[in-house]
Amino acid sequence: MKINPLFLALGLVPLVGCGGSGGDNTPEPTTPTPAPEVVTPTPAPEATTIEVTAIDGYLKNATVCLDINNDGDCQVDSEPTSSVSATGLYSLDTTNMEGSPADYNIIVKVIAGTTIDLDSPNKTIEKGYILTAPKGETIVTPLTTLVQAEVINGNDISTAKTIIKGKLGLSEEIDLMADYIAMETPALHQIAQNLVAAELMPTEVADIVTGNTDNQTSIDTILADIKEVLPLLDSDTPLTLQSCLDSLPDSGYVKKVGDTVKFNSIVIANQGEEASPTTTMELQYLGNTGSFSIANHLTNLPNWINENKGKLFVSKFVGYTAEGEFSWSEEDYSGSKYFYAFDAYNADQNPAWGAIRTTQKDTISVSASMQVLNKVMNSGTVTNVAIKDIRAATAGTDFETLPIKTLKMDTVFLGKEEITVPAGTFMTCKTRETEQDIDNESSYGTQTIWSTNTGRMKEERTSDWRHLDIREATEIGSYFPVPEGIFTDVKFELCVQHAINTNPAKITSLNELEHFSCYNRSITDTTGLATLTGLTYISFVNGNKLKSLSEIDVSANTELESLWLSGNNYLTELDITNNTKLVNLTAAYTSISALDLSQLPNLQRLEVEHTKISALDVSSNPALTNLTIDSGVTIIGLDNTRTEVEYVTPFDAHPW
Repeated sequence: MKINPLFLALGLVPLVGCGGSGGDNTPEPTTPTPAPEVVTPTPAPEATTIEVTAIDGYLKNATVCLDINNDGDCQVDSEPTSSVSATGLYSLDTTNMEGSPADYNIIVKVIAGTTIDLDSPNKTIEKGYILTAPKGETIVTPLTTLVQAEVINGNDISTAKTIIKGKLGLSEEIDLMADYIAMETPALHQIAQNLVAAELMPTEVADIVTGNTDNQTSIDTILADIKEVLPLLDSDTPLTLQSCLDSLPDSGYVKKVGDTVKFNSIVIANQGEEASPTTTMELQYLGNTGSFSIANHLTNLPNWINENKGKLFVSKFVGYTAEGEFSWSEEDYSGSKYFYAFDAYNADQNPAWGAIRTTQKDTISVSASMQVLNKVMNSGTVTNVAIKDIRAATAGTDFETLPIKTLKMDTVFLGKEEITVPAGTFMTCKTRETEQDIDNESSYGTQTIWSTNTGRMKEERTSDWRHLDIREATEIGSYFPVPEGIFTDVKFELCVQHAINTNPAKITSLNELEHFSCYNRSITDTTGLATLTGLTYISFVNGNKLKSLSEIDVSANTELESLWLSGNNYLTELDITNNTKLVNLTAAYTSISALDLSQLPNLQRLEVEHTKISALDVSSNPALTNLTIDSGVTIIGLDNTRTEVEYVTPFDAHPW
């Protein structure tokens, strides 16, 4: 018999009985028609994300990615990447990636001119850098970057952590991989700030892969400096000049043209002699658009003169006699990093003294963040040319042929100190600056300075031509101080003072303040907000999951146009029915369950993703153009022709 190959394949070989009637007359079996194949559709992969926290302070508008191809950079088209965050928390979409996110390092690119460190929320980062962390870590900081550098050098993570803790003198229980802001660990926060300020973070991951010797020496040096003063970190003593200035009541004050501090000045010519009659002086800020033109008749001028044309910061001292008559004036010129020149005139308005710097030989710019408590910072040497020699030179003279004086400069931060001067009692930051005449091997001058962010409150000067000059502030034309007893939360009061200090126009009463930002300050009580009736912009954006607002009353803030409350996870209710001018509202990552938008005809932008809202009525909001909301929320009165809606996958359960 013939056997169908299909039967062989299926194991269906027919049996032939011995006594049967089989034979060639048996009909061949027919091939059955196979049933149609049932195709089961492949389900779409479930959306997955990981949350990454980028910190020096919390970093806004950095670029964050999973480094899947291990090239130390972010490939936007092929790697999970995010560049948008108002709080330092970034969400990376890992839905279509192969493998586990824990198999890769996270890269944080801090971009000059774009990224904002929310420790200083009113300005962008001036110099970019890279942060990273060991595989599997989702909190990325300068400290995790140091740990990863040791991992790259061949150590396991545990050993790497031990090495860094040893260099810093930290106890073993300290968690270097933690969110030190949320955990309220100021010691680690200050260490991280200093590492960034000292420009010790890599500009690309290759910098720590190659283990650059010079950079490693710098890291070890700054860690040693920090280790020396580490016992002070648990006290109220600021570690650096910058942290001291940030702790003062006028933190964040931005100088304005016309700002003036008036001083009394007492000069003691020699040890044991009586003081001269008290004179007075004023220090005036003239702005940051100055140019230096005194030497324009010469050739081969220092580069800074042309490079900083129209960009120099100019301040002017004006001195008066004991009888109140004009005595002298001096204009000082500086750039963003260096002091460049001073030029003085006598009572007859004739040139008196002054000098300009020709070179900053081997100098470094000693920023306030780099000035560690009691650590003498040698900022190098400079060469000066006297203004009198410049004026005496004929047109066309080569500048480099003029006589020079070479000075060595040191500076040291001496701590935080309360002083009383005629202008009042002030908490100040104390520094000392020393100049030494290298050519004559003598001290050229020393200044001890007590400063606030507004200006100098006191100076004591010694020099090679006088013994002591004591200057004390008598009057300050500056910021409006917040009245006592209005605000319950001290952090909230400091934020209000900061807003006043940095306001473009001078504020003379609380109701004149229009713009208020308080990022990541863990504000829990907004008592006093009702006194700020002129506010058009309020921001309480919060990145601290452990502390946040639980309630806020904005009913008295009827001029409000923008209200930003994202990240206040304990906030359950928000009444905005009295804020009819509101244009922008963000309340994402809160516990709000309902919003009444019926009185907001001007509302254009609304962000309420990751909340507990189940239904939202937008029928009374004809101007609404952008809405971000959790998918699954019932939206009433939505006009898709005018409103662009972004649906966000909600959390299964709130992280808080």
